[in-house]
Amino acid sequence: MKEKRNWHAIGTLVVITLCLSGVMSPAIPQSALSPFNNASNATDAEPGETPSPTPTQSPAPPFYIYGWVLYKNGEKCYNPSVRISNLNASESVNAETSANTNFFHAFIPNVRAGDVIQFNVTDGTLYNCTNHTITHENITAGVLNITLELETPPQTDLDIMVTNISIDKQTLFDGDIVNITANVTNNGSENVSFCLLFKADENEIGSVPVDEMMPGEEREISIRWNATFGKHNITVKADPEDEISEFNESNNEKSVPVLVNVSRDFAITHISLFNASSGEPCNKSIFLGDELLINFSLNITNLANNGDYVEVALLIDNNTVNKTDISFAENIRNISRDWAFKWNVNKTGNYTITVCVDPEDRTVEFNESNNNKSLNVNVSMGFDFSVVNVEMPSEAKMGDVVRINATVTSEGMRKAHAPVEFYDRKRINLSASIEGGEIRKVKGDTIIMHPWGSKMVDNITIPNARKIRVHFLHVYYPYSLKIYGNDFVEIEDLSGKYMEDYWTEWMSGDTIRIESELRGEGSGFSIDMYEALLSTSNVSTDKSEANVSAELNLSMQEMGWALVGTHNITVKVNVTDDNPTNNNKSKEINVRPSLDFALLNITFLTPKEPLLNQTVKINVTAANFGTESGTAVLSVLCDNITVNETEITLN
Repeated sequence: MKEKRNWHAIGTLVVITLCLSGVMSPAIPQSALSPFNNASNATDAEPGETPSPTPTQSPAPPFYIYGWVLYKNGEKCYNPSVRISNLNASESVNAETSANTNFFHAFIPNVRAGDVIQFNVTDGTLYNCTNHTITHENITAGVLNITLELETPPQTDLDIMVTNISIDKQTLFDGDIVNITANVTNNGSENVSFCLLFKADENEIGSVPVDEMMPGEEREISIRWNATFGKHNITVKADPEDEISEFNESNNEKSVPVLVNVSRDFAITHISLFNASSGEPCNKSIFLGDELLINFSLNITNLANNGDYVEVALLIDNNTVNKTDISFAENIRNISRDWAFKWNVNKTGNYTITVCVDPEDRTVEFNESNNNKSLNVNVSMGFDFSVVNVEMPSEAKMGDVVRINATVTSEGMRKAHAPVEFYDRKRINLSASIEGGEIRKVKGDTIIMHPWGSKMVDNITIPNARKIRVHFLHVYYPYSLKIYGNDFVEIEDLSGKYMEDYWTEWMSGDTIRIESELRGEGSGFSIDMYEALLSTSNVSTDKSEANVSAELNLSMQEMGWALVGTHNITVKVNVTDDNPTNNNKSKEINVRPSLDFALLNITFLTPKEPLLNQTVKINVTAANFGTESGTAVLSVLCDNITVNETEITLN
């Protein structure tokens, strides 16, 4: 007995060694490990024994499982039926067995550590169901050795058998509604109720309850199926959840292959454009604001015994803007349907209009290349305004009222109205900052020093302007900086902000008021430009040419610091038309001062040597050497600090 056990151990070692070689080297065939490749090699092996292998040419799978089947009393079970399943990978194989031995073996693909391997073993009467979890050691060895014992199965007289599957249409087309019929027999000795599941490939068609089927009874159970294109396996399974214990579980399921043919074709054959309001064809002229009817013809073929619908989409430059579903009947060939989309044209330019049927490719067709048709169109305004001339003097002086004349032409096929706007834009210098504990304000060419914390008010007035705004070159955290319009209505509050290159909101009226207060070192602001709307007129396409005018009022002498210099006057037709590049025209005018104030003499009256807090009288002689009368503010400063101001008018 000792010698025999040693031989068995050697046999086991040979099997394991060859299995590992098979995992590592595909050159070793699977049957090289089989103990029963032919009848002459079969032996009665004990657990732990492996008969000598006989090489063949079949390839070796990656994981090897072998073992023996015994009865509970220790006797061998010859030629057992062994089904091995990897529950994690949903893969199953029947192990190789023989009538001359109780040995079984099989190769299982895709086995990993942690997978649960289930063994279902029977001799036709007794059975065993065992689960084994694969360990890392099993994976390293590439082999699993297991001995299984048979137990007595539960006694049952139930058996459900699916005997046949039929379809009531011989040639199937995509979209057909057909009846799938399954023949089911109760082979047991008791009444049975169960569920019958129908599937097309892995997709459930539906389930049908079967009630109180008598022993020996056969029934035809049918279900409707909407056939879809392609090759399919139709499977019918009784008791799909294995809720009924049967003496034969292998006959509950049956499958048949079916082929479903292409049945449909959709083709867009024609597109035409019409004006929805007039009904006139839109051959060339499409204008902004039009409502278009996009008519199209759809050709339909459907060989299926069931009607359906197909989606049609309207695309503008490949962007879907509308969709509709068009229904069709069964068993039709080359039937044409006329339909229309509406499109509200809301933008000018060149566009591609496309009508596309089945845009999501929901249906497999005979010809997929005829599903769309396109038109290229141009959308215009239908009119064009142009500023062709601006007339005004190139120079003016303070006190003048300058007249600006402009000529505007129009052309096009549609009537339209448009506003003509006259703008005055000019660079100015109004800034304030803290330097050495004082506020240094620059207004035009004048530098004015204010005590720290002083509240400053500056107005910019363009007489008779419709609206005005200013541009801040920068704003550096002012303690207070507020912008007011007419009637001292606060428009913006820039207090405590940091900003650069900022235009204020438009203020209605001709004056913008800036109130400021600086307290922190480095705080300040700088205004470098204003823009004013001087006037607005209206033109229309009723006249091919129109003359419009406006005035630049320079009469406010105290605004000379802002108005003296070069003005940019722009005349603009404020409308979107077919050629916006000719909608405006600009011209410059240079404004020079008309006043020339001069201080001729300063005389201190009494006392000549004043005491602290004593009032000193000062006589000042001022003159106006300019060409116009004007008003000015006369300021008295002591050590660059304003101590008195008065307004004077000089002819």
